[in-house]
Amino acid sequence: MSRTFSFHTAALIAIPFLLVPAAFWLGINIPDSISPERWRLGVIWSLRIIYVGGAFVGWLAGRPHWFHSWVGFAVYAAVATLLQFALSVMGWQSGVFAAVLEILFILFAFSPYFVNVVWAGWHSSNRLLAVYTVFPHAALIIPLALLVQGESVGSNWRFVLLSAAAAAVIALLFRLPSATRLFNDKSWPRATLLFGGVIFTNMLFLLSYGYVENLRGIMGMFTVLIPLVGLAWLILSGPLLLPPLVKWLIGILGFEKAFTSFTDGVARALPPSTGVTDRISDLPVLPQSEKGGHDSPKGEANMSEETVVAAAPERRQAVGADLERFYKLSIVVLGALAVLLVALYVGRAAVYKIHEFERGLHLRGGRFLGVQTPGWHVQVPLVDTVIIVKVIERLGYVERIPAMTSDNVTMDVSLQFTYRVTNPERFALAVDDPERIVFEFVQGRLRDVINTKTMTGVMNQRTEMNLEIMQELKEKEDQYGVEFMTVQIQSASPPAEVLSAIKDRMVAVQRQEQAEAEAAQQRTVADAQFYAAQKEAEAAAYRISTTAAAEAEQIQLTTEAQQLAVRAILSELEGKGALAEKYIDYLIAVELKENSKWILGTGAEPILELRPSAEE
Repeated sequence: MSRTFSFHTAALIAIPFLLVPAAFWLGINIPDSISPERWRLGVIWSLRIIYVGGAFVGWLAGRPHWFHSWVGFAVYAAVATLLQFALSVMGWQSGVFAAVLEILFILFAFSPYFVNVVWAGWHSSNRLLAVYTVFPHAALIIPLALLVQGESVGSNWRFVLLSAAAAAVIALLFRLPSATRLFNDKSWPRATLLFGGVIFTNMLFLLSYGYVENLRGIMGMFTVLIPLVGLAWLILSGPLLLPPLVKWLIGILGFEKAFTSFTDGVARALPPSTGVTDRISDLPVLPQSEKGGHDSPKGEANMSEETVVAAAPERRQAVGADLERFYKLSIVVLGALAVLLVALYVGRAAVYKIHEFERGLHLRGGRFLGVQTPGWHVQVPLVDTVIIVKVIERLGYVERIPAMTSDNVTMDVSLQFTYRVTNPERFALAVDDPERIVFEFVQGRLRDVINTKTMTGVMNQRTEMNLEIMQELKEKEDQYGVEFMTVQIQSASPPAEVLSAIKDRMVAVQRQEQAEAEAAQQRTVADAQFYAAQKEAEAAAYRISTTAAAEAEQIQLTTEAQQLAVRAILSELEGKGALAEKYIDYLIAVELKENSKWILGTGAEPILELRPSAEE
């Protein structure tokens, strides 16, 4: 394979950086046939497998220029997997043992990073290359942390692309042969490029979120950037700080010879390299310009960079000595960051602000000094204490408490009240848990008022009860340092069993009223029917009486006519002798035979008298 730095090499160096925003982009382009959780999990694990596979291919290819970028991301894949496992088992138990176990799990999760920086930076001449290996961890600290969580994959992938592209450019500049001429074959400019690069990439990621919209946003960005840069520098300083520390511990414990034998055995067990490893294990250096061409066997002036490095191995000592100065600088920078963080903490603890809706209770050594008004104030850290009390209107709620009425009915009552603090000193220092005290006080006054009311009064006289409760609360305002603003009974209802009995009674009353209404309706219908029948009977009786009178009149007229006819006959037969009398007797017999009724007159005498009179 070619040992020169080519476009192919540059692309292989940049690819692992650009795979990070690619994973974020895939996180939001989810196929419809796959669930989002399974898709994101597949993207994350595919990315980790690609990183490990790329590092393995680079190892088999003789560890070329692009190998160390893939190793850094492969180490990240191992750390992310172990960290994800550690986070999943954390929180199963509680207690001191569980806390210690969680710390051990976290250290175990970061063990691939420790092994990598110690192994790669064991020799001082290789430590800058070891820093380059862990550069992706520090440059993309936020995106890589989001990939561990998995839930944030797909969000803000453009910002991740911007910071990842910047990190890839810095990694290319570190490996670019032309940068060797620019840096005059020294290590500290390259180290400065890496350490400054993590500041640039992290600041670029934060700027993408719009922190610079106003002054407050800029301050917020620096508040996040300072600890972020401190953590990034700590990651980069691992290859410079940990190997000397491990060597010192091994020397103190007396394991130096055993450890040397162990490392030599591991080195012999590893597969041999193709020769490129020795030449790229250190930094690529400036090739011998014109002189190199004359010293070559064939006088060629365009010899490869690695070939020249092999001809001048003494440059490794210069690299190691150069890194010693940067090692000290790293310690100074980390110490300065630590001092800065302590200064920020002390400054934050000494200077504080009280808002318009707050009051501050200033205590020094436990002794109350006074009430502080809104504005900026200064206190002595670890000596003074400031208790912030909000003086704005507060809302309290008593939710469905049982209270006995005067007629021995238990009711569930809810009340809402508002109050504000008028005396912060008495409110915060004179009572323990003041908000709880106020709540219990309001609840007690509510029960007292309910005890004087009947169930009907509680349900129908809420306005009067609100005034009584407010009057009761006003009497204790000065004692608790508060002022009650409003009191409002929200609901008042009997317990479930009482409410059920009331409902049953209401249902019974309703049914009784319904039955009475139905009975009244039936009575009305019956009365109407009776009235109609009565009228119909009267009409029938009238018809009958009218018909009877007519018939009686007809009979009377008929009788009178017959009487007149008989009398006429009798007058004709009168004096006619025996024959006439026989005829008269015959007529009487026929009449009696045909009609057995006697027609009587008004004097109970027959109207038709056929018998002869005494005179006759």
